[in-house]
Parts: sequence; C-alpha cells; structure tokens
Amino acid sequence: MGGGFIDKNTIPAAHPAALMMTNVAFNKYVSAFGEVGYTHIGKVSENIDGINGNEYVLDYGWGGRFIIPTGTRVVPYAIVGLDRGDTHLSLSGTGVGGIDVGQWAWDLNFGGGVNVFITRNVGFNFDCRIYRLLSHTFPSGYGTNWFEQAAFGVVFQFNGATGKKL
Repeated sequence: MGGGFIDKNTIPAAHPAALMMTNVAFNKYVSAFGEVGYTHIGKVSENIDGINGNEYVLDYGWGGRFIIPTGTRVVPYAIVGLDRGDTHLSLSGTGVGGIDVGQWAWDLNFGGGVNVFITRNVGFNFDCRIYRLLSHTFPSGYGTNWFEQAAFGVVFQFNGATGKKL
C-alpha cells in the first residue's frame, strides 16, 4: 500500500509512505495482521554551506482487524494495533563530519478502512488510522502525542474468509 503520513509537528505536511501488510483470517469476522512501513519525512540537499540531510521513519507492528461482512464486494473493517516506529536523521556538510541520529516510539493505533474487490481475489484498499504515542525518546517539546495516517493500495486475497460471494 502507499499513502501519506500527516505530520503537524516536526515538518508540517503529508509525507509519502509505503506499507506492506499480511493478514491471517481466523474466521469471516476476525484476522490478525503484521505490517512493515517506510515514510520519507524530508530531504535537504545543497542548502546552506553544502549541508545535505535526510529523515525517514521505519515502522513495524501487529494487531487485529475486525471485518464487517456485507456479502458484497465492499468489505469495511475496524483495526487496532501496536506499532514501533524508528525515526532516522542523517546530516552531512562540506568540511563537517556526518551525523546520524535515531529516535524510537511505541504507539497504539486504531481506525478503519474498506476493501473493494474487483474480482474474488483482487481489489483496492483504503485505510485510515490514528496513532497515540505510548513511550518515546523524542524531546519533551516535540508536541502532541497523536498523529494520523491514510493509506491506499492493492489487496490480494487467497481464501474466502470474508464470506462474500462474487
């Protein structure tokens, strides 16, 4: 999936993100998921005094999806999960040694989304979540402990766990 990380604190903008999620269905109502993501926050190149910089977030998490079977090609769901994000910042400049700094945070996320199937096994996904930081190494002046993310992508389903007949 791809999407945007909505940042209102460090660099206010919607940043591009990529996400890969795997679900294992227990029945037509409940599934467990695992995910890995990458979000590019910002890049500075040849700015003042030849300074170059790059900031990105790698995150991984797991949780549960609660599916609302509709018997149609449109399948909404609610989601709750636990996630760990690692933020990396690297800076270098002319005549200056490089700096590589990392920070991490655990967060709880919840939200929902919808899968829209074109065929029995292939469709599109739209997912929106709200994240609440639980523990972190960010400076105390970082700002709010809440942030949002929206993602969209392609869904591949290899069984009929949602119970729909297409």
